[in-house]
Amino acid sequence: MACCKCSCEGLGVDGEMYKWEDPQEPVYKDPEDNKEYCIFHAPKDCKFKKLGEENIISVEDFNKKVFERINNVVDDTKSPWSCNLSFTVFPDKISFSQYGIKEILPSISFYKSTFYGIANYRGLSFNGEVDFENVNFKKEAVFTNVIFDEKAVFMDAIFDEGAGFLKAVFDGEAYFGRTTFSSMFANFIGVVFNKGANFHAVTFNSSALFTKVKFNGNAIFSRAKIKEGIGKFDEAFFSNTSDFSLAQFEDGAMNFTGCNFIGDSKFSGAVFSYGANFNTASFSKEAWFDQSKFAGKASFVRTVFNGYAGFMATIFESEVRFTHSVFNDVAKFSELIIGSEGTWLDFESCYADPIKKMYFENLDMESFVFFNTDMTNLQFVNCTWPLEENRYCIQSEKDENYLESVRDFYQRMKRKLKDEHNEYEASKWHIAEKEAHLKILKQKNESRFIRSALWIYKQLSGFGENPFRAGWVLAAVMLIVLVLLGLGGIVKGDKDLIIQGIAYPSWGNIENFGTVFITFFKNVMLFKATTIEFKPQYGFVNGVILILTRLIIPLQAALFAFALRNRFRR
Repeated sequence: MACCKCSCEGLGVDGEMYKWEDPQEPVYKDPEDNKEYCIFHAPKDCKFKKLGEENIISVEDFNKKVFERINNVVDDTKSPWSCNLSFTVFPDKISFSQYGIKEILPSISFYKSTFYGIANYRGLSFNGEVDFENVNFKKEAVFTNVIFDEKAVFMDAIFDEGAGFLKAVFDGEAYFGRTTFSSMFANFIGVVFNKGANFHAVTFNSSALFTKVKFNGNAIFSRAKIKEGIGKFDEAFFSNTSDFSLAQFEDGAMNFTGCNFIGDSKFSGAVFSYGANFNTASFSKEAWFDQSKFAGKASFVRTVFNGYAGFMATIFESEVRFTHSVFNDVAKFSELIIGSEGTWLDFESCYADPIKKMYFENLDMESFVFFNTDMTNLQFVNCTWPLEENRYCIQSEKDENYLESVRDFYQRMKRKLKDEHNEYEASKWHIAEKEAHLKILKQKNESRFIRSALWIYKQLSGFGENPFRAGWVLAAVMLIVLVLLGLGGIVKGDKDLIIQGIAYPSWGNIENFGTVFITFFKNVMLFKATTIEFKPQYGFVNGVILILTRLIIPLQAALFAFALRNRFRR
Protein backbone atom coordinates (compact mmCIF):
# COMPACT_ATOMS: atom_id res chain seq x y z
CA MET A 1 0.00 0.00 0.00
CA ALA A 2 1.05 3.59 -0.59
CA CYS A 3 0.81 6.63 1.63
CA CYS A 4 -2.74 7.96 1.81
CA LYS A 5 -1.51 11.53 1.16
CA CYS A 6 0.62 10.61 -1.84
CA SER A 7 -2.17 8.75 -3.59
CA CYS A 8 -5.14 10.94 -2.67
CA GLU A 9 -7.20 12.36 -5.52
CA GLY A 10 -9.74 15.11 -6.04
CA LEU A 11 -7.68 17.82 -4.36
CA GLY A 12 -7.39 21.29 -5.70
CA VAL A 13 -9.13 22.97 -8.59
CA ASP A 14 -7.70 20.54 -11.12
CA GLY A 15 -8.80 17.34 -9.44
CA GLU A 16 -5.59 15.32 -9.03
CA MET A 17 -3.48 18.44 -8.91
CA TYR A 18 -1.71 17.41 -5.71
CA LYS A 19 -1.53 13.67 -6.25
CA TRP A 20 2.05 12.45 -6.18
CA GLU A 21 3.19 10.67 -9.33
CA ASP A 22 5.44 8.45 -7.22
CA PRO A 23 3.51 7.49 -4.07
CA GLN A 24 5.85 6.66 -1.21
CA GLU A 25 6.00 3.65 1.05
CA PRO A 26 4.27 4.14 4.42
CA VAL A 27 6.28 4.32 7.64
CA TYR A 28 3.48 5.11 10.08
CA LYS A 29 -0.06 3.86 10.59
CA ASP A 30 -2.57 5.95 12.52
CA PRO A 31 -4.12 3.69 15.18
CA GLU A 32 -7.40 5.64 15.11
CA ASP A 33 -8.28 5.66 11.42
CA ASN A 34 -5.76 3.03 10.21
CA LYS A 35 -4.47 5.41 7.53
CA GLU A 36 -0.85 4.97 6.52
CA TYR A 37 1.64 7.81 5.97
CA CYS A 38 5.05 7.97 4.30
CA ILE A 39 8.15 9.61 5.70
CA PHE A 40 7.13 12.96 4.16
CA HIS A 41 3.54 13.00 5.39
CA ALA A 42 3.79 11.28 8.75
CA PRO A 43 3.30 13.52 11.81
CA LYS A 44 6.51 15.17 12.99
CA ASP A 45 6.96 12.72 15.92
CA CYS A 46 6.08 9.64 13.89
CA LYS A 47 8.59 9.73 11.08
CA PHE A 48 9.83 6.18 11.57
CA LYS A 49 12.43 4.62 9.35
CA LYS A 50 10.12 1.70 8.54
CA LEU A 51 6.51 0.80 9.10
CA GLY A 52 6.06 -0.92 12.48
CA GLU A 53 9.34 0.39 13.92
CA GLU A 54 9.81 3.03 16.63
CA ASN A 55 13.11 4.36 15.29
CA ILE A 56 12.55 7.97 14.21
CA ILE A 57 14.58 9.40 11.37
CA SER A 58 16.76 12.38 12.26
CA VAL A 59 15.92 15.90 11.09
CA GLU A 60 19.11 15.98 9.01
CA ASP A 61 18.23 12.75 7.23
CA PHE A 62 14.68 13.90 6.64
CA ASN A 63 15.92 17.15 5.10
CA LYS A 64 18.30 15.16 2.87
CA LYS A 65 15.33 13.20 1.54
CA VAL A 66 13.61 16.50 0.71
CA PHE A 67 16.68 17.76 -1.14
CA GLU A 68 17.06 14.42 -2.96
CA ARG A 69 13.49 14.71 -4.18
CA ILE A 70 14.18 18.20 -5.52
CA ASN A 71 17.47 17.15 -7.09
CA ASN A 72 15.90 14.15 -8.81
CA VAL A 73 13.51 16.46 -10.61
CA VAL A 74 16.31 18.87 -11.51
CA ASP A 75 18.48 16.07 -12.90
CA ASP A 76 15.71 14.24 -14.72
CA THR A 77 15.42 15.75 -18.18
CA LYS A 78 12.24 13.71 -18.74
CA SER A 79 10.60 15.22 -15.69
CA PRO A 80 7.49 17.39 -16.10
CA TRP A 81 9.68 19.99 -14.44
CA SER A 82 7.79 20.17 -11.16
CA CYS A 83 8.52 18.88 -7.70
CA ASN A 84 5.57 17.77 -5.60
CA LEU A 85 6.05 18.25 -1.85
CA SER A 86 2.40 18.87 -1.06
CA PHE A 87 1.17 17.93 2.45
CA THR A 88 4.76 17.43 3.64
CA VAL A 89 5.33 17.73 7.37
CA PHE A 90 8.71 19.31 8.12
CA PRO A 91 9.52 18.29 11.71
CA ASP A 92 12.12 20.97 12.42
CA LYS A 93 14.15 23.72 10.80
CA ILE A 94 15.20 23.36 7.20
CA SER A 95 17.30 25.59 4.96
CA PHE A 96 17.03 25.63 1.19
CA SER A 97 19.74 28.28 0.86
CA GLN A 98 22.24 25.69 -0.39
CA TYR A 99 20.70 26.04 -3.84
CA GLY A 100 21.64 29.69 -4.04
CA ILE A 101 20.56 32.21 -6.60
CA LYS A 102 22.20 30.51 -9.60
CA GLU A 103 20.62 27.09 -9.13
CA ILE A 104 17.94 26.25 -11.69
CA LEU A 105 15.04 24.90 -9.67
CA PRO A 106 11.83 23.34 -10.93
CA SER A 107 8.33 24.40 -10.08
CA ILE A 108 7.67 23.25 -6.52
CA SER A 109 4.44 22.65 -4.66
CA PHE A 110 4.39 22.89 -0.86
CA TYR A 111 0.59 22.84 -0.84
CA LYS A 112 -0.79 22.29 2.68
CA SER A 113 2.65 21.54 4.06
CA THR A 114 3.56 22.25 7.67
CA PHE A 115 6.90 23.66 8.84
CA TYR A 116 7.48 23.08 12.57
CA GLY A 117 10.88 24.72 12.51
CA ILE A 118 12.44 27.74 10.84
CA ALA A 119 12.03 27.61 7.07
CA ASN A 120 14.97 29.33 5.43
CA TYR A 121 14.83 30.20 1.72
CA ARG A 122 17.28 33.11 1.95
CA GLY A 123 18.93 34.00 -1.37
CA LEU A 124 17.10 31.28 -3.29
CA SER A 125 15.88 31.65 -6.85
CA PHE A 126 12.66 29.88 -7.84
CA ASN A 127 12.84 29.53 -11.61
CA GLY A 128 9.41 27.96 -11.89
CA GLU A 129 6.07 28.39 -10.22
CA VAL A 130 6.03 27.86 -6.46
CA ASP A 131 2.99 26.90 -4.44
CA PHE A 132 2.73 27.65 -0.71
CA GLU A 133 -1.05 27.60 -0.62
CA ASN A 134 -2.48 26.57 2.77
CA VAL A 135 1.01 26.13 4.18
CA ASN A 136 1.44 26.54 7.93
CA PHE A 137 4.75 28.04 9.09
CA LYS A 138 4.90 27.34 12.82
CA LYS A 139 8.21 29.17 13.17
CA GLU A 140 9.85 32.00 11.28
CA ALA A 141 9.84 31.86 7.49
CA VAL A 142 12.79 33.57 5.82
CA PHE A 143 12.47 34.61 2.16
CA THR A 144 15.08 37.39 2.25
CA ASN A 145 16.48 38.23 -1.21
CA VAL A 146 14.53 35.39 -2.80
CA ILE A 147 13.73 35.69 -6.50
CA PHE A 148 10.43 34.27 -7.78
CA ASP A 149 10.70 34.06 -11.56
CA GLU A 150 7.18 32.73 -12.05
CA LYS A 151 3.91 32.73 -10.15
CA ALA A 152 4.18 32.48 -6.36
CA VAL A 153 1.11 31.38 -4.42
CA PHE A 154 0.79 31.91 -0.65
CA MET A 155 -3.00 31.94 -0.48
CA ASP A 156 -4.52 30.82 2.83
CA ALA A 157 -1.05 30.32 4.28
CA ILE A 158 -0.48 30.84 8.01
CA PHE A 159 2.68 32.40 9.41
CA ASP A 160 2.59 31.79 13.15
CA GLU A 161 5.79 33.72 13.73
CA GLY A 162 7.83 36.20 11.71
CA ALA A 163 7.66 36.28 7.95
CA GLY A 164 10.65 37.90 6.28
CA PHE A 165 10.50 38.80 2.59
CA LEU A 166 13.11 41.56 2.81
CA LYS A 167 14.21 42.67 -0.69
CA ALA A 168 12.59 39.69 -2.37
CA VAL A 169 11.72 39.98 -6.07
CA PHE A 170 8.48 38.63 -7.55
CA ASP A 171 8.80 38.56 -11.34
CA GLY A 172 5.56 36.62 -11.66
CA GLU A 173 2.15 37.10 -10.08
CA ALA A 174 2.16 37.01 -6.27
CA TYR A 175 -0.87 35.67 -4.42
CA PHE A 176 -1.25 36.22 -0.67
CA GLY A 177 -5.05 36.21 -0.56
CA ARG A 178 -6.53 35.25 2.84
CA THR A 179 -3.04 34.67 4.24
CA THR A 180 -2.67 35.09 8.01
CA PHE A 181 0.40 36.59 9.61
CA SER A 182 -0.36 35.59 13.17
CA SER A 183 2.29 37.35 15.24
CA MET A 184 5.58 39.20 15.39
CA PHE A 185 5.92 40.87 11.98
CA ALA A 186 5.52 40.61 8.24
CA ASN A 187 8.58 42.14 6.64
CA PHE A 188 8.21 43.11 2.96
CA ILE A 189 10.63 46.04 3.08
CA GLY A 190 12.22 46.73 -0.28
CA VAL A 191 10.30 43.96 -2.07
CA VAL A 192 9.71 44.31 -5.81
CA PHE A 193 6.46 43.00 -7.30
CA ASN A 194 6.92 43.20 -11.06
CA LYS A 195 3.44 41.88 -11.74
CA GLY A 196 0.26 41.79 -9.73
CA ALA A 197 0.39 41.46 -5.94
CA ASN A 198 -2.82 40.10 -4.46
CA PHE A 199 -3.24 40.50 -0.68
CA HIS A 200 -7.04 40.33 -0.71
CA ALA A 201 -8.47 39.58 2.75
CA VAL A 202 -5.00 39.08 4.20
CA THR A 203 -4.76 39.33 8.00
CA PHE A 204 -1.83 40.88 9.84
CA ASN A 205 -2.06 40.25 13.57
CA SER A 206 1.04 42.37 14.07
CA SER A 207 2.99 44.99 12.13
CA ALA A 208 2.99 44.92 8.33
CA LEU A 209 6.13 46.48 6.89
CA PHE A 210 5.99 47.48 3.21
CA THR A 211 8.44 50.39 3.25
CA LYS A 212 9.92 51.21 -0.18
CA VAL A 213 8.08 48.35 -1.86
CA LYS A 214 7.64 48.61 -5.62
CA PHE A 215 4.28 47.42 -6.93
CA ASN A 216 4.83 47.43 -10.69
CA GLY A 217 1.53 45.66 -11.26
CA ASN A 218 -1.81 45.96 -9.52
CA ALA A 219 -1.67 45.98 -5.72
CA ILE A 220 -4.78 44.46 -4.16
CA PHE A 221 -5.29 44.86 -0.41
CA SER A 222 -9.09 44.90 -0.43
CA ARG A 223 -10.59 43.64 2.86
CA ALA A 224 -7.11 43.34 4.34
CA LYS A 225 -6.85 43.54 8.15
CA ILE A 226 -4.13 44.77 10.42
CA LYS A 227 -5.29 43.91 13.92
CA GLU A 228 -2.31 45.04 15.98
CA GLY A 229 0.85 47.02 15.36
CA ILE A 230 1.43 49.48 12.56
CA GLY A 231 1.25 49.31 8.81
CA LYS A 232 4.13 50.99 7.04
CA PHE A 233 3.96 51.69 3.31
CA ASP A 234 6.33 54.67 3.46
CA GLU A 235 7.83 55.57 0.07
CA ALA A 236 6.10 52.64 -1.59
CA PHE A 237 5.62 52.86 -5.35
CA PHE A 238 2.28 51.84 -6.89
CA SER A 239 2.56 51.91 -10.68
CA ASN A 240 -0.95 50.58 -11.39
CA THR A 241 -4.20 50.24 -9.48
CA SER A 242 -3.87 50.11 -5.71
CA ASP A 243 -6.97 48.78 -4.00
CA PHE A 244 -7.37 49.12 -0.23
CA SER A 245 -11.17 49.19 -0.33
CA LEU A 246 -12.91 47.82 2.79
CA ALA A 247 -9.55 47.25 4.46
CA GLN A 248 -9.54 47.43 8.28
CA PHE A 249 -6.61 48.85 10.17
CA GLU A 250 -7.68 48.26 13.74
CA ASP A 251 -4.98 49.00 16.30
CA GLY A 252 -2.06 50.95 14.91
CA ALA A 253 -1.21 53.85 12.67
CA MET A 254 -1.12 53.38 8.91
CA ASN A 255 1.74 55.21 7.24
CA PHE A 256 1.73 56.01 3.53
CA THR A 257 4.26 58.84 3.82
CA GLY A 258 5.92 59.69 0.54
CA CYS A 259 4.03 57.02 -1.41
CA ASN A 260 3.73 57.41 -5.16
CA PHE A 261 0.35 56.26 -6.48
CA ILE A 262 0.66 56.26 -10.27
CA GLY A 263 -2.57 54.40 -11.03
CA ASP A 264 -6.04 54.71 -9.54
CA SER A 265 -6.16 54.42 -5.76
CA LYS A 266 -9.12 52.98 -3.91
CA PHE A 267 -9.61 53.38 -0.17
CA SER A 268 -13.41 53.23 -0.32
CA GLY A 269 -14.89 51.84 2.86
CA ALA A 270 -11.50 51.42 4.53
CA VAL A 271 -11.42 51.81 8.31
CA PHE A 272 -8.47 53.56 9.96
CA SER A 273 -9.14 52.94 13.64
CA TYR A 274 -6.00 54.54 15.04
CA GLY A 275 -4.42 56.99 12.61
CA ALA A 276 -3.44 57.48 8.98
CA ASN A 277 -0.49 59.37 7.55
CA PHE A 278 -0.41 60.27 3.84
CA ASN A 279 2.06 63.15 4.20
CA THR A 280 3.94 64.06 0.98
CA ALA A 281 2.20 61.22 -0.90
CA SER A 282 1.40 61.74 -4.57
CA PHE A 283 -1.76 60.54 -6.34
CA SER A 284 -1.38 60.75 -10.13
CA LYS A 285 -4.86 59.50 -11.00
CA GLU A 286 -8.16 59.06 -9.18
CA ALA A 287 -8.05 58.69 -5.41
CA TRP A 288 -11.21 57.40 -3.73
CA PHE A 289 -11.80 57.72 0.00
CA ASP A 290 -15.61 57.63 -0.11
CA GLN A 291 -17.29 56.00 2.90
CA SER A 292 -13.94 55.37 4.53
CA LYS A 293 -13.59 55.97 8.27
CA PHE A 294 -10.80 57.80 10.09
CA ALA A 295 -11.30 57.15 13.80
CA GLY A 296 -7.88 58.54 14.69
CA LYS A 297 -5.89 61.47 13.38
CA ALA A 298 -5.49 61.69 9.61
CA SER A 299 -2.74 63.68 7.94
CA PHE A 300 -2.45 64.66 4.27
CA VAL A 301 0.19 67.37 4.75
CA ARG A 302 1.81 68.38 1.44
CA THR A 303 -0.01 65.57 -0.33
CA VAL A 304 -0.45 66.06 -4.08
CA PHE A 305 -3.65 64.99 -5.84
CA ASN A 306 -3.06 65.21 -9.60
CA GLY A 307 -6.24 63.30 -10.38
CA TYR A 308 -9.76 63.34 -9.02
CA ALA A 309 -9.96 63.19 -5.21
CA GLY A 310 -13.20 61.88 -3.74
CA PHE A 311 -14.14 62.14 -0.07
CA MET A 312 -17.87 61.39 -0.13
CA ALA A 313 -19.66 60.27 3.02
CA THR A 314 -16.24 59.88 4.62
CA ILE A 315 -16.21 59.67 8.42
CA PHE A 316 -13.71 61.82 10.35
CA GLU A 317 -13.75 61.34 14.11
CA SER A 318 -10.54 63.18 14.94
CA GLU A 319 -8.46 66.03 13.55
CA VAL A 320 -7.58 65.94 9.85
CA ARG A 321 -4.82 67.95 8.21
CA PHE A 322 -4.70 68.88 4.54
CA THR A 323 -2.23 71.73 5.14
CA HIS A 324 -0.14 72.67 2.10
CA SER A 325 -1.84 69.92 0.10
CA VAL A 326 -2.28 70.39 -3.66
CA PHE A 327 -5.41 69.54 -5.66
CA ASN A 328 -4.68 69.78 -9.40
CA ASP A 329 -7.95 68.17 -10.43
CA VAL A 330 -11.50 68.11 -9.16
CA ALA A 331 -11.76 67.38 -5.45
CA LYS A 332 -15.07 66.66 -3.75
CA PHE A 333 -15.81 66.67 -0.03
CA SER A 334 -19.45 65.75 0.16
CA GLU A 335 -21.75 64.74 3.02
CA LEU A 336 -18.87 64.12 5.39
CA ILE A 337 -19.67 62.73 8.82
CA ILE A 338 -17.66 64.68 11.37
CA GLY A 339 -17.16 63.58 14.95
CA SER A 340 -17.86 65.34 18.22
CA GLU A 341 -16.80 68.83 19.22
CA GLY A 342 -13.08 69.30 18.89
CA THR A 343 -12.82 67.43 15.59
CA TRP A 344 -11.60 69.74 12.86
CA LEU A 345 -10.42 69.63 9.26
CA ASP A 346 -7.48 71.87 8.48
CA PHE A 347 -7.04 73.09 4.88
CA GLU A 348 -4.48 75.75 5.71
CA SER A 349 -2.39 76.94 2.76
CA CYS A 350 -3.76 74.28 0.41
CA TYR A 351 -3.97 74.85 -3.34
CA ALA A 352 -6.88 74.10 -5.67
CA ASP A 353 -6.74 74.28 -9.45
CA PRO A 354 -8.57 77.44 -10.66
CA ILE A 355 -10.39 75.51 -13.40
CA LYS A 356 -11.04 72.14 -11.75
CA LYS A 357 -11.69 73.56 -8.26
CA MET A 358 -12.50 71.96 -4.90
CA TYR A 359 -16.12 71.30 -4.02
CA PHE A 360 -17.60 71.18 -0.52
CA GLU A 361 -21.16 69.91 -0.70
CA ASN A 362 -23.91 69.40 1.89
CA LEU A 363 -21.65 70.11 4.85
CA ASP A 364 -21.74 71.82 8.21
CA MET A 365 -18.61 73.96 7.99
CA GLU A 366 -18.18 74.59 11.70
CA SER A 367 -15.12 72.32 11.96
CA PHE A 368 -13.26 73.54 8.86
CA VAL A 369 -10.17 75.76 8.77
CA PHE A 370 -8.92 77.53 5.61
CA PHE A 371 -6.17 79.85 6.87
CA ASN A 372 -3.93 81.29 4.12
CA THR A 373 -5.88 79.46 1.44
CA ASP A 374 -7.04 81.11 -1.78
CA MET A 375 -10.80 80.81 -1.44
CA THR A 376 -11.42 81.78 -5.07
CA ASN A 377 -11.01 78.21 -6.30
CA LEU A 378 -13.20 76.64 -3.63
CA GLN A 379 -16.89 76.05 -4.22
CA PHE A 380 -19.39 75.67 -1.37
CA VAL A 381 -22.67 74.02 -2.35
CA ASN A 382 -25.49 73.83 0.19
CA CYS A 383 -23.04 74.32 3.05
CA THR A 384 -23.91 75.92 6.39
CA TRP A 385 -21.53 78.05 8.44
CA PRO A 386 -21.91 78.64 12.18
CA LEU A 387 -23.90 81.79 12.89
CA GLU A 388 -23.62 84.20 15.79
CA GLU A 389 -25.88 87.27 15.92
CA ASN A 390 -26.60 87.17 12.18
CA ARG A 391 -22.97 86.86 11.16
CA TYR A 392 -20.58 83.96 10.60
CA CYS A 393 -18.29 82.85 13.40
CA ILE A 394 -16.01 79.87 12.81
CA GLN A 395 -14.73 77.72 15.64
CA SER A 396 -11.17 79.10 15.55
CA GLU A 397 -12.35 82.61 16.40
CA LYS A 398 -12.76 81.47 19.99
CA ASP A 399 -9.00 81.02 20.25
CA GLU A 400 -7.19 84.34 20.64
CA ASN A 401 -4.06 82.89 19.02
CA TYR A 402 -5.82 82.59 15.67
CA LEU A 403 -7.70 85.89 15.54
CA GLU A 404 -5.62 87.49 12.80
CA SER A 405 -5.80 84.37 10.63
CA VAL A 406 -9.54 84.21 11.24
CA ARG A 407 -9.98 87.86 10.23
CA ASP A 408 -7.99 87.28 7.03
CA PHE A 409 -10.14 84.25 6.25
CA TYR A 410 -13.31 86.28 6.73
CA GLN A 411 -11.90 88.93 4.41
CA ARG A 412 -11.11 86.38 1.68
CA MET A 413 -14.56 84.88 1.95
CA LYS A 414 -16.13 88.34 1.64
CA ARG A 415 -14.07 89.09 -1.45
CA LYS A 416 -14.91 85.71 -2.97
CA LEU A 417 -18.65 86.20 -2.55
CA LYS A 418 -18.53 89.75 -3.83
CA ASP A 419 -16.80 88.48 -6.94
CA GLU A 420 -19.61 85.96 -7.27
CA HIS A 421 -22.15 88.80 -6.77
CA ASN A 422 -23.55 87.11 -3.70
CA GLU A 423 -24.03 90.28 -1.65
CA TYR A 424 -26.25 88.62 0.94
CA GLU A 425 -23.54 86.19 2.03
CA ALA A 426 -20.79 88.78 1.58
CA SER A 427 -22.58 90.97 4.13
CA LYS A 428 -22.33 88.30 6.83
CA TRP A 429 -18.64 87.78 6.14
CA HIS A 430 -18.09 91.54 6.21
CA ILE A 431 -19.63 91.77 9.67
CA ALA A 432 -17.57 88.75 10.79
CA GLU A 433 -14.38 90.39 9.50
CA LYS A 434 -15.07 93.63 11.41
CA GLU A 435 -15.97 91.76 14.60
CA ALA A 436 -12.72 89.81 14.43
CA HIS A 437 -10.76 93.01 13.77
CA LEU A 438 -12.43 94.65 16.77
CA LYS A 439 -11.34 91.71 18.94
CA ILE A 440 -7.78 92.02 17.63
CA LEU A 441 -7.65 95.74 18.51
CA LYS A 442 -8.99 94.99 21.96
CA GLN A 443 -6.51 92.13 22.41
CA LYS A 444 -3.53 94.31 21.48
CA ASN A 445 -4.79 97.16 23.67
CA GLU A 446 -3.57 99.74 21.16
CA SER A 447 -5.02 102.01 18.50
CA ARG A 448 -7.73 103.09 20.90
CA PHE A 449 -9.02 105.74 18.51
CA ILE A 450 -9.46 103.22 15.68
CA ARG A 451 -11.00 100.73 18.07
CA SER A 452 -13.43 103.34 19.40
CA ALA A 453 -14.32 104.48 15.89
CA LEU A 454 -14.93 100.87 14.79
CA TRP A 455 -17.06 100.22 17.88
CA ILE A 456 -19.13 103.36 17.17
CA TYR A 457 -19.45 102.28 13.53
CA LYS A 458 -20.90 98.98 14.75
CA GLN A 459 -23.34 100.65 17.15
CA LEU A 460 -24.56 103.24 14.63
CA SER A 461 -25.08 100.99 11.60
CA GLY A 462 -23.98 97.39 12.24
CA PHE A 463 -20.79 98.04 10.24
CA GLY A 464 -22.84 99.59 7.43
CA GLU A 465 -24.97 96.47 7.01
CA ASN A 466 -28.01 97.19 9.24
CA PRO A 467 -30.27 99.95 7.85
CA PHE A 468 -32.82 99.42 10.62
CA ARG A 469 -30.29 100.21 13.31
CA ALA A 470 -28.93 103.18 11.35
CA GLY A 471 -32.49 104.48 10.75
CA TRP A 472 -33.48 104.25 14.39
CA VAL A 473 -30.29 106.00 15.51
CA LEU A 474 -30.91 108.76 12.95
CA ALA A 475 -34.49 109.19 14.07
CA ALA A 476 -33.43 109.29 17.71
CA VAL A 477 -30.79 111.98 17.12
CA MET A 478 -33.20 114.08 15.05
CA LEU A 479 -35.83 113.80 17.75
CA ILE A 480 -33.36 114.90 20.40
CA VAL A 481 -32.35 117.95 18.38
CA LEU A 482 -35.95 118.75 17.60
CA VAL A 483 -36.88 118.60 21.25
CA LEU A 484 -33.92 120.80 22.18
CA LEU A 485 -34.90 123.37 19.62
CA GLY A 486 -38.56 123.13 20.38
CA LEU A 487 -38.13 123.75 24.09
CA GLY A 488 -37.14 127.33 23.37
CA GLY A 489 -39.71 127.87 20.75
CA ILE A 490 -39.87 130.78 18.29
CA VAL A 491 -40.13 134.31 19.59
CA LYS A 492 -40.36 137.76 18.03
CA GLY A 493 -36.97 139.36 17.52
CA ASP A 494 -35.94 142.86 16.49
CA LYS A 495 -36.42 142.16 12.81
CA ASP A 496 -37.87 138.69 12.48
CA LEU A 497 -38.63 135.49 14.29
CA ILE A 498 -35.76 133.74 16.09
CA ILE A 499 -35.25 130.33 17.65
CA GLN A 500 -33.97 130.87 21.11
CA GLY A 501 -33.01 127.22 21.83
CA ILE A 502 -33.36 125.82 25.29
CA ALA A 503 -35.55 128.04 27.42
CA TYR A 504 -38.36 127.75 29.85
CA PRO A 505 -41.22 126.18 27.86
CA SER A 506 -44.39 128.14 27.45
CA TRP A 507 -47.63 127.82 25.53
CA GLY A 508 -46.26 130.16 22.91
CA ASN A 509 -43.26 127.88 22.40
CA ILE A 510 -45.50 124.90 21.82
CA GLU A 511 -47.64 126.83 19.34
CA ASN A 512 -44.55 127.58 17.28
CA PHE A 513 -43.27 123.98 17.35
CA GLY A 514 -44.33 123.31 13.77
CA THR A 515 -42.32 126.23 12.54
CA VAL A 516 -39.36 124.94 14.54
CA PHE A 517 -39.70 121.53 12.90
CA ILE A 518 -39.78 122.99 9.38
CA THR A 519 -36.79 125.17 10.11
CA PHE A 520 -34.92 122.23 11.61
CA PHE A 521 -35.69 120.06 8.58
CA LYS A 522 -34.44 122.71 6.18
CA ASN A 523 -31.22 123.08 8.16
CA VAL A 524 -30.63 119.36 8.29
CA MET A 525 -31.31 118.87 4.60
CA LEU A 526 -29.11 121.86 3.82
CA PHE A 527 -31.88 123.59 1.85
CA LYS A 528 -30.93 126.92 0.29
CA ALA A 529 -33.83 128.80 1.79
CA THR A 530 -34.31 131.58 4.27
CA THR A 531 -34.59 130.01 7.66
CA ILE A 532 -35.42 131.35 11.04
CA GLU A 533 -32.37 132.60 12.87
CA PHE A 534 -31.11 130.48 15.72
CA LYS A 535 -30.18 132.63 18.67
CA PRO A 536 -29.80 130.58 21.83
CA GLN A 537 -30.06 132.04 25.26
CA TYR A 538 -27.03 129.98 26.40
CA GLY A 539 -23.83 130.02 24.36
CA PHE A 540 -22.79 126.35 24.74
CA VAL A 541 -26.12 125.17 23.36
CA ASN A 542 -25.30 126.79 20.06
CA GLY A 543 -22.24 124.57 19.65
CA VAL A 544 -24.15 121.42 20.59
CA ILE A 545 -26.94 122.14 18.17
CA LEU A 546 -24.51 122.95 15.37
CA ILE A 547 -22.54 119.71 15.90
CA LEU A 548 -25.72 117.68 15.92
CA THR A 549 -27.36 119.34 12.93
CA ARG A 550 -24.34 120.01 10.73
CA LEU A 551 -22.16 116.94 11.56
CA ILE A 552 -23.79 114.09 13.45
CA ILE A 553 -27.11 114.00 11.65
CA PRO A 554 -25.64 114.26 8.10
CA LEU A 555 -23.13 111.50 8.91
CA GLN A 556 -25.79 109.25 10.38
CA ALA A 557 -28.03 109.99 7.40
CA ALA A 558 -25.17 108.91 5.14
CA LEU A 559 -24.68 105.70 7.16
CA PHE A 560 -28.39 105.03 6.90
CA ALA A 561 -28.33 105.54 3.14
CA PHE A 562 -25.22 103.35 2.82
CA ALA A 563 -26.73 100.54 4.89
CA LEU A 564 -30.01 100.84 3.00
CA ARG A 565 -28.16 100.62 -0.30
CA ASN A 566 -26.33 97.47 0.90
CA ARG A 567 -29.60 95.90 1.94
CA PHE A 568 -31.31 96.54 -1.38
CA ARG A 569 -28.21 95.49 -3.32
CA ARG A 570 -28.69 91.98 -1.99
